[in-house]
Parts: sequence; C-alpha cells; structure tokens
Amino acid sequence: MADNSRSKYVGINVAAGFASQVLLLLLSFLGRTVFLRYLSIDYLGVNGLYSQILTVLSLAELGIGNVMAYNLYKPIADGDKDKIRALLGSYKRLYLIIAAVITGIGLALVPFLKYIIQSELSQRELIIYYLIFLISTSASYLAAHKSACIKAHQEVYVTKKIDIISSLAIHALQIVLIVAFRNYTLYLSSRVLNALLSNFLVSRAVKKRYPSLIGKGKKASLPDGMINENVKATFLYKIGITILTKTDNILISAMIGTVWVGYYSNYYMVVLAVQAYVNIIISSLIPSIGNLNTEGNAEKSRGIFFALLLFFHWCAAYGGISLYLLFGDLIPLWLGPEYLLRPLVVLAIALNFYVTNMASPVWMFRETLGMFTRVKYLMLEAAVLNIVLSLVLGKLFGMAGILFATALSRIFTHIWYEPRILFGEKLKGGLWRYWRTQFKYMVLTAVSFALCYLISLYLPHSFFAMVGKGFVFMAVTLAVFAAGSYRSEEFLRLSEYAKYMLAKLRRSCKLVLKL
Repeated sequence: MADNSRSKYVGINVAAGFASQVLLLLLSFLGRTVFLRYLSIDYLGVNGLYSQILTVLSLAELGIGNVMAYNLYKPIADGDKDKIRALLGSYKRLYLIIAAVITGIGLALVPFLKYIIQSELSQRELIIYYLIFLISTSASYLAAHKSACIKAHQEVYVTKKIDIISSLAIHALQIVLIVAFRNYTLYLSSRVLNALLSNFLVSRAVKKRYPSLIGKGKKASLPDGMINENVKATFLYKIGITILTKTDNILISAMIGTVWVGYYSNYYMVVLAVQAYVNIIISSLIPSIGNLNTEGNAEKSRGIFFALLLFFHWCAAYGGISLYLLFGDLIPLWLGPEYLLRPLVVLAIALNFYVTNMASPVWMFRETLGMFTRVKYLMLEAAVLNIVLSLVLGKLFGMAGILFATALSRIFTHIWYEPRILFGEKLKGGLWRYWRTQFKYMVLTAVSFALCYLISLYLPHSFFAMVGKGFVFMAVTLAVFAAGSYRSEEFLRLSEYAKYMLAKLRRSCKLVLKL
C-alpha cells in the first residue's frame, strides 16, 4: 500500500511539474527574445550578475529547507500534529531571521558593487537595480516554511500549481512592461510582485489543506540540539555549494567583462530550462524517498537507489550530449549567430550539466537519511578549490576555464567522497557496486556521444531538424543505455515502473475521451 501511495504521489508531482514547465519554458524564451529586442545586452549582463550575487547571499536557504523536510517526514507519517506545528513555528522564525540577515548583508555590499561590475550603465542605475533584486529575494522567504510543509506531505504538485500561476502572471507582465515602456526598473519591480503573489498563494494553500497545522496550538518539545546541529552542518554545506555553483557570473564579470555575462546567460537560461525538468523529478521523488527510508529497510532502499542511479545518469548523458550538439543550432535560430560562444565554452557548459546530474541519487538519499553532519565541510573545500582553479584556468582559457573549474571541483570533492559516506553508514555493502556501475555508465555516455556526434554531421540546420535531432539523440542514448543494462536488476525495476505509468496514462486518456 505504501509503495502504491508513493508511486501515485511521484506520478502526480512529475506530471504537474512537466505540464507547468512547458508553459514556463515557452514564456521564458519569449521573454528573453523580447528583452534583447527592446533592451541592450548590458542590462542582460546586469540581470545575470545580480541574480547570482543575491543567490550567493541567500546561501540556498542555508539548508534549513532540507533539514526541515527531514524532521517533518516522521511526524507527518505518525500524524503528530503538535510536533508538526512546533516545527513550523520554529522554522518560521528562522526564515524571518534569514530574510533580515540577507537584507542587512545585501545593503552592506552596495559600496563594493563598483569593483565587480564592468558596465557602461551609471552607478546610480546599478544601485537601484540591485536594491530591487535584494527586496524580491528577501520577500521570497516570508512563506518558505509553509512551502516546505506542502512538499514534506509529498504534495509537490500543489507548489508547482502555485509556481505556474505566479510565474505565468509575472512573465506576461514583464513582457508587457518591456514592450510598452522599455524600462528595466519597471521590469525588475515585477520580481517583487512575483514574490508577494507566490507567498499569498502558498499561505492560502496551507490554510486550506492543513488548517490544523497553522495558528496557535500545543507546543511539543523539540530535539533542539539535533536540529541546530543539522542546520549548522547543512548551512556550511550550502554555503560551499552556493559559492561553487553561483559565482561563475561574478568571476566572468570581474575577469572578462559584465557584457559577457549577458552572452553566457542565454546559454545558462537554456541549461536551467533543461535542469528544471530534472529538478521536477527530483523534487517529486525526495518526499517519497524520505517516506521510504522511514521503513528502515536498507536492502529495499538500496534497490531503489540503483534504479534511480541508472535513470539520472541517462538524464545526465542525454542532457549533456544534446546541449553540446544542439546549442549551435538553437542560438543562431533564436537570437542570431552573433550570440554564439566558442565550442570550448559550450563543452564546459555541457560537462557541468553532466557532472551535476550523474550522481543525483547520492545526495538525495543522503539528505533524506538525515546525514547532514558528515559532509558539512565538503562543499566549502570544493568552493575554495573552485575559486583557485577559476583564477588559474580563467587566465589561461577565459570563460571556458572558469566553467571547467566548476566541474573539476565537483569531481575532486563530493563526486567521489559522498558515496563513501552513504554506503559506509546507511546503504551497507554497495560501494564497489556503485563505482563499477558508474564507470559502466560513463562508458555508455561516451559511446552515446560518439554516435550522436556522427549522426549530427549528416543532419541539416533548421528548427525542425533541431527538434528531430533531439528525438534522435534521445533514441540513441536510450538504446545504448538499454543495451548496456538490460539484464540488470535496476533496468528491470525501471521497466516495470515505466509500464505501470504508461498503463495509468492510457487509462487517464480513455477517461478523457469518454467525457
């Protein structure tokens, strides 16, 4: 019964996420096209730079969201409403503190902006734009504890519905503001409206779905020491991963020029769009994995882990190969050939996507198993390594060197270390199998890339050809990974789940046709 419930939630959450992402993707591409037509590339560079500066300041929620979700899994499974209320109250206060700290540090950084921005825009304009970014970022935390509550209940589709409503409204408003006024300040102000609208919708959803979990009530005693230790550990981890992944634009701006952040941001927007689909699956799976791990069955968890490892490595391979081979078609068709970056830069972008996703199940299981303290310094080490490598490789290879440094820093730190922790303490006895399996998947990725590259040489360059290439690359990578894994337990498990989901889809289609 629990397995069927988890499968149902995953299916609903993924379907809702994919449906919303299609609409958001179309609006994002339209919005970027309108942006570049009515505003200059300088504004796009500032937009990308400030986005990453504020992301670094926010420190990816300091990891509190992950700790909160972990601590909510068991009381939700047990129906302990007092403890859930107590946790929500504690995390509400923490998020308010986070918003205040981000605002304070953000204001303190204003005098230093001139040292990292190389732009022809006036300093007064740049400060105004930054302050609007800062306000929208701080406001986004005011209902964060309620959003985490929805996700911990395995109802990610609710937050996806809210995301699509608020994002569609704001994207449409931004396009209208740019076309009608050609004013970047008005464009940015809509970010604040987006944060406030999202907060309102999340609060209303929680009040409607879980009325007994809000308001005053009996307070349960909380394991404050454990929570504080986990928050501290995840805070350090998230500082590291944020510096590692969110400082490329800052380094590019300081070392090469802010305008080049604009060129790179076009590619990065596409990567984020592709990554969003992977993240939909991840965010839909994490609550179910957390629910699974409460059973304490290591063998069962290990079986699910290796099935997900096959799936996510295929996603990483297909996504990375497609990004590298299709950017040359997409950018000229979408924006024009003058926006193309060098092939070496594109290779670094694709490699980062591949490295980021090839081992996703490792951190997904580690976090849902509450293993926060074991890796608290790991990403700080990766971040320091990334800055050093970026300075060295950036001088030698320019933008490509900065982006390659991020991938190398991941490989030299958490990619090899986190599996040791996971299998050494929780999923016992699977470390050697993990590395053997990952090596096999890397070989299958290389074979897939070689075949896709050869095929692409004989295909034309047009919009429909580009779409066709995407499907061809999917078929090739699927065939290669299936040929290399069809006898494995994880392939059989994924095949059974795929058949289950297809059967549900057919039944849903039949019901729709009868209406």
